[in-house]
Order: sequence, then C-alpha cells, then structure tokens
Amino acid sequence: MANYQFHDVVKTVTRIDRRHGKRQTPMKVLVLGLCRTGTDSLRQALRALGYNDTYHGYMAALGSPRDCELWYEALRAKYDGVGKPFGREDFDQLLGNCQAACDFPAAAFSKELIEAYPEAKVILTDRDVDEWHSSVKRTFQPLLFHPLFPIMQLLENLSFMHTRWLRPTWTKIWTHYFNDNFEANGRKAFEAHYASVREMIPPENLLIYKTLAQNLNGTATDAFWAGTSFLLANAVCQPVVAAISEIFGRRDLLVVMISVFSVGTAIACSAHAFPQLLAGRSVQGIGAGGIFSMVLAIFTDIVPLRLRPRYWAAIQVAWAVGTVTGPVIGGACAHPKTWRWEEHSGTTTKGSFLSKWRRLDFVGCGLFLSSTTSFLIGVTWGGVQYDWDSVQVLVPIFLGLAGIISMIVWEKWGTENPFLRIWIFDDLRTTAAYLCGMLQGLILFAKAYYVAIYLEGVKLFDPLKTGLSSLPMTAGMLPISVIAGILMTHTGRYRWCLWTGWPLTTLASGLLILLDSDTKTAVWVILLIIAGVGHGFLLGPGLFAAQATCSQDDVAVATSVYSFLRSFGMCLGVATGGTMFQNVLKDELGGDGFPAWIATDATAYAQKLRDMQDTGQNPVTRQKIQDDFALGFQAVMALLTGIGGLGFALSLIIKKRVMN
Repeated sequence: MANYQFHDVVKTVTRIDRRHGKRQTPMKVLVLGLCRTGTDSLRQALRALGYNDTYHGYMAALGSPRDCELWYEALRAKYDGVGKPFGREDFDQLLGNCQAACDFPAAAFSKELIEAYPEAKVILTDRDVDEWHSSVKRTFQPLLFHPLFPIMQLLENLSFMHTRWLRPTWTKIWTHYFNDNFEANGRKAFEAHYASVREMIPPENLLIYKTLAQNLNGTATDAFWAGTSFLLANAVCQPVVAAISEIFGRRDLLVVMISVFSVGTAIACSAHAFPQLLAGRSVQGIGAGGIFSMVLAIFTDIVPLRLRPRYWAAIQVAWAVGTVTGPVIGGACAHPKTWRWEEHSGTTTKGSFLSKWRRLDFVGCGLFLSSTTSFLIGVTWGGVQYDWDSVQVLVPIFLGLAGIISMIVWEKWGTENPFLRIWIFDDLRTTAAYLCGMLQGLILFAKAYYVAIYLEGVKLFDPLKTGLSSLPMTAGMLPISVIAGILMTHTGRYRWCLWTGWPLTTLASGLLILLDSDTKTAVWVILLIIAGVGHGFLLGPGLFAAQATCSQDDVAVATSVYSFLRSFGMCLGVATGGTMFQNVLKDELGGDGFPAWIATDATAYAQKLRDMQDTGQNPVTRQKIQDDFALGFQAVMALLTGIGGLGFALSLIIKKRVMN
C-alpha cells in the first residue's frame, strides 16, 4: 500500500517545480498559528472568501512533496546557518501562486514571512495549550515517528524520489522547534511562538482567531457539551414533566416550559463564559423536552384514541418540515370535545399547592434523572471523547445502570405515588411496543447520520449537497406517515402498520449495505425513498399501541415514556453506529497503511478528500480511503439490518387492541 501511495504522489507532482516560481498574486494573509489549531478550517474559510490557493502544510506533505526540498533548504539556513536565509524572492518561489499561507512549514518562518510581506494581514489561530499538546501527540507525532518511515526514507533516497525531502523537513522542524523533546518542551514552544508573533505585529494588522470554546474560555470538552447538554436534558426530563403535569395540570405547565425554553435561550445568547452557555443550553433542553412532553399529553387528552393517528400524522409532517402547526392544532381543538382541556385542567389542580407538592415522587424523579443522565453521558462519550473501555465511559454507564435498577425497585415497592408507574411494563406484549419505539428511534437517527457520512466521505458531497441529497428519505417518510395515520383512524387497528413498516425498514437497511463509491445516483435515491417509506409506517403505531394497551389514567405517562425511549434510542443510534463505523474504518485504514485517527475525525477528513478531488491530487490514495469509508458505512447498515429484524420480531407479539 505504501508503494502505490508514493508512486501516485510522484506521478501527480513531478510537473511542479517551485524553483522557477514567481509571484503571480499578492500575498494577503499569513496564518501563523501552529499545526492542530484549526488551520485547515481557516484555509477552507479563506477559500470560501475568495482567497484562492492558500498554502497549507497538507500541500507540502501530500499535494506537492517536492516543495519540501526548498523548505528544507530554508530550514537549514535558519537553524544550521547553511546557505542564504530566505527572503521575499525565495518565498515568492514557493508561495508565488498563493494569496495566503498557513500551518507548518510556513509557521516556522513567522518572523521571515512577516518581514517579507509587511503588507499582509496576520491571523493567529489559537487553542488551549493542553488540548493542542494532546492533539499533536495523538495525531502528528505518531505519524512522524512511525517505525516504517526510516525504511521508506531509505527506499526514497535510493530511488531519488521527490518525496525523499518530506520526512527530513518535518523532522528538522520538530527537532529545532521543540528541541527534540515534544513532551517536555511542546507547551513552552507553543507559548513562546504566540508571544513572539504578538510582539512583531501591530494590533491593527493582527487577528487572533479562536474557536467558540476559547472565546468563552472553554475547552474542547465544553464545546462537546454545548450540543450534548441540550440533547440529554431534552430526553431525560420528558417523563418527569409528564408526571408533574398529572398533579399541577397540563396547560399551566406548558406555559412554564415555554418560558423555561425562552429563559434558556436568553441565557445562552447572552453568554460571556462557557459555564453560562452550558447552563443556557441545559435549560433550553429542559424547556424543549417539557414542551414536547406537554404537546403529546395535551394532544392525548383532547383527541380520542381512534382519531389520534390522523392528527398525529399532521403534527409529524409539520415538525419534519419546520412549518407552523397552528391551523392543524386549531382545527383539532375546534372539535366539540374541546371541553377535555378544561376538564382535565380542573381535575388535576384541586387542592393546595403544598398538598400537590407533597404528592411528587422526589426520590423516584431524582433517581431517574441522575441514572439516565449518567448512562447517556457514558454512551455519548464512548468512541467520541474517550475509548469505550476507558474509566470515563464505563463508570457513568455502570453507575447509570445501578441507578436505574434502584429507581425501578423504589417505584415498585418504595412509594405510594410513583411518577413512572412501572406496571405499564408488566405485560411483555405491551413492553414490546416501547422497545419497538426505542429501536425505531435508534435506526432512524443512525441511518440519517451515517447516510450523511456516506454522502460526504464516499460520494464527496459538500454539506449543502448532502443535506439536499438526504431529502429522498424525508420524501418517502412524510406522505406515507399521513396515509398510514388516515388508514389507522379508518380501520381502528395499528399492528398492520408495524408489520408493514418493520420489514421495509429492515429491507432498506440491508439494501443500503450495497452502497459504495461507484453506486449510481438513481440507486441510492431509490433506496433512501424505500427507507423513508418504512419509517413512515413506523412513526405513529408504536405510540398508539402503547396508549391502547394501558388504562386511561396511565395514558399520559405511557406517552411520555414512549417519547423518552425513542429519544433514548436516538442517542444509542449514533453511539452504537459510531462504535461499529470507527472500529471497521480503523481496521481498514490500518491495513492499508493510513493513520487510524482518520476514523475518529471522519467528518472533518471528508473535507480533505473533497479538496484532493478538486485539485486532482493523489486519486489512488483518495479512492482507497473512500472505499474504506464505504466499508465502515456498510458495517453500520449491517448492524441496523439486524436491529431491524429484532424490531420486526418484537412487533409480532404486540398486544392487539381496537382503537376505540
């Protein structure tokens, strides 16, 4: 594998000879942050702003390794005193076609480039020094000191390949910049570099480019939680909010949840520090989960079971396309049975506030919130922030499981007013409906997520095109969900919908295993439509099965538990799919001689593959990595096929009820 990679590089770049290069376009921007500080993201941003041909270390390493011969001469002149130090004319040879330069090797010549191009603006990409140190140790350092590199170096020297200057160039940077000991000197060199650049540049010419995390004095972990905190809070609060509404009433609590969401938004928007942003996002999640839970509960109160599929389909369509649901809900509320709203509010708010407060199951709610949060934290971290077998992942998962067991024991035998009402799971045929909801959420979310990975990493679509290309699944799902809802209302039966949707969903997952880089557009579009049709049949019947098989007093709790388990499944979908995808991709990449870190940063690396395609660089290397991405995607689809089969098996035992 290594041989064809280097052969392909030589074939691609032998036409490039920088020694005869001249300045063709003004040098406008110098990005002088060190590697692993977001330089590639900034390169993409500069290109989008019209700064063409930004020179990045990626170009010297893979795009045009022949450049390293000149860079090596510059490094020897700078560090060893051999030859003439590089000035503007010399840098024009290397960078003459570029309007901007970033990353190593250019960053090693910050002083020289500033003196050579005093008219250029300087951007300093910054990052937390400890995170940067860890990132370089995890990615760049293992690659530079790979045990095969000396052998490759010998072969390249013997055959006079242009790539023979690649490792000496990067090794010299490493040796002199970090004094040949990155572990001990990396942080000092980082801080010295940034202090030096700040001293050389007047403030009007310097832009310090930081991530959101750093602008708010946060870390990469904080940035991770900015998204995750919302999802976790959204999921875990739904059953608790539903239980509270049984005591204090739905309508007032809906207003409270809308207010909570608004307060969370205000906190997040006005955040000047990451703790404030995380607090705002968590409050937003509580509000959003509460709104969703209350909408379901109120919908259940005012619409008879037989009519729910029809109106539920309309709500699903409205949420899916992001339109206003007012006219639909207004039409439903105009029904003569609208008195249910007022009646329910009246019957649930009798008694003093103190007496209602005492009815709350604080122990059960606390155990549920803490245990499910702990479990989901572990699942969310696994394979993304930490390895699955790490203490950081295993401890919260096991604590969460222990807490869930304790909560079940408490709810069943420890309280007179359980918020969860464990007895809704007493019948296995009813429990199957809840499990089907969780599995459907898992498959839907995993499929949507990893189809996007396939489109970006295998078909090399940009994010906008990926979003548009995902529409066939939505196009298949929405009309079928409406039709299924109408038919369920007409027939009063729901199991036929499950028995149609699960085979189609499983079939679609199995057919998606066939997708690779050569798949024609018409094929994957049709397969996504089939997948959408399958999920369209499954969007509602599991919920109505759960409602139809419980007592009227437990409908709101059953609804919120079903919604929670579906959200829970969505979290599991990305986690389980990510484990399968990364493990397969790491194995394939390792077998082909590529670094394993690509698997943990697949979405970002897809951009590099698109860049390689745009510039015509390394087509054989690019194609092999695309094929490895496809194998990872196929493994995920195989997993989802098995889960789909399990969902179908469970649907066969769901209890039969007529929806009257």
